[in-house]
Amino acid sequence: MPRIVSILLVCLITAMSAHLLTRLLVGDTDQAPLAMEAGRGESKRRAASSELVDPAAQQRAIAAPDTDRRTIRGRVLVGQSLEAIEGAVVTAAAPGLPLVSTRTNATGEFTLRIAAERAAVLAEPGAQWTIDEPEVTWHAGETLAFQARTKTTGPLRVVLVDVQTREPVPYYALRVDGPGGETFTSGPSGKAETEGAFPPGRYALRLIDQRGTSSPGVMGFDHDPTREELAEISVPTGPTYRFDMRLPVSFGYAASDFRAFLAVRDDPRALTVTRLRNERGLWCRFPPLAPGSTPGFVVVESDDSTWSGYAPAFARSGAAGRTAIEIRKMTSIAGRVSMRSASSRIEVELEPLEDADCSPLMGRRVETKRGYFSFPRVFTGQFELRVFASGYGTRTLRADAGDHVRVDLK
Repeated sequence: MPRIVSILLVCLITAMSAHLLTRLLVGDTDQAPLAMEAGRGESKRRAASSELVDPAAQQRAIAAPDTDRRTIRGRVLVGQSLEAIEGAVVTAAAPGLPLVSTRTNATGEFTLRIAAERAAVLAEPGAQWTIDEPEVTWHAGETLAFQARTKTTGPLRVVLVDVQTREPVPYYALRVDGPGGETFTSGPSGKAETEGAFPPGRYALRLIDQRGTSSPGVMGFDHDPTREELAEISVPTGPTYRFDMRLPVSFGYAASDFRAFLAVRDDPRALTVTRLRNERGLWCRFPPLAPGSTPGFVVVESDDSTWSGYAPAFARSGAAGRTAIEIRKMTSIAGRVSMRSASSRIEVELEPLEDADCSPLMGRRVETKRGYFSFPRVFTGQFELRVFASGYGTRTLRADAGDHVRVDLK
């Protein structure tokens, strides 16, 4: 029995020794899965750690930012009315990045994308409005709101047209009446603009046409500084004549020394008068003609009645086209009538003959003053004189341009 126990103990010890030797040689198979899992976790941690510090990975993260945080959104509205401004220009700028720009839509909204957490944003609402703080600093995640207000002042901008022909009216002077008033003149295309700025409201515009002349009237004008198109103003004017003529500049005369007359065909004494002007050539514009009157001649004459010229006229309004006129020096036919009775009334009539030439403005019949008479505005040729005196009948004689005639009725 003891021998059997000893043999069993030896076997047990041998088996245990073999098992221990196996574990030492190949490792604990129950702990291997745990060790492998731990190894894989450590590998993941190391990989994650290496990716966080990898510059290429960082660059990829920057290139794909949070879209919402990098989008600039906002609106451009008009003050308290909250009226949307469509077409306003919004521009964003950030250091090291190109400018980005857009326009607001019909509801005044805008959207810009920029690869930055902060940017300077500028809003330009257009000519009609202004923004007190047009540039702000945007931070990621913010929504911007720009409040514009209507411009309170602006120049008066108009285009002048003829009330009858609707043609542009060039070089026509207007004056804004009232404090701070200003005189301004239309250009070649009829457009006119004040130099000064005026607040909105109704203004009295005085129609002057030419500076230094009397005003033909005043009209009301509603000024809206936000209006982009030119306001059309209809002005009453007569015909405009442009001349092909040469002034006697060698004798010291200029355009400012001449007037223009429009003589009515059936009544030369019915005259419309204006000044000769010199803007892009010699021309004149007459005021509106009397209803029913028919132009007969247009006459250009120096203020001292020394030089003159004339041509047929037809236009009652609008541009009459170019008119050729020869400016010539005028003379006169003068004289004295002698008679026994100094108290008698004497009238003298002058009638041009076939070869005679005189201004349409020449008076055809005059009354003597102490026996003397004169017919200025004569050019050339021979004229017939008729002298009428009560109690003496009629005396007829002929005279040439420049003559001084003596008529004796004794």
